[in-house]
Amino acid sequence: MRVARRTVRSWVSVTTGRAVVEKTGDELFPIENWVVEALAEQRRRRKDR
Repeated sequence: MRVARRTVRSWVSVTTGRAVVEKTGDELFPIENWVVEALAEQRRRRKDR
């Protein structure tokens, strides 16, 4: 399953510990764990700056 990085970045909810990407309307699907980790790492770096 391939997911465009732009899409992943646009809408991610990690509140439930599970990332969800909004593709089209109500079509939602879970994302790989490594994607969640990567996004979390990016957020941490941004806060440090």
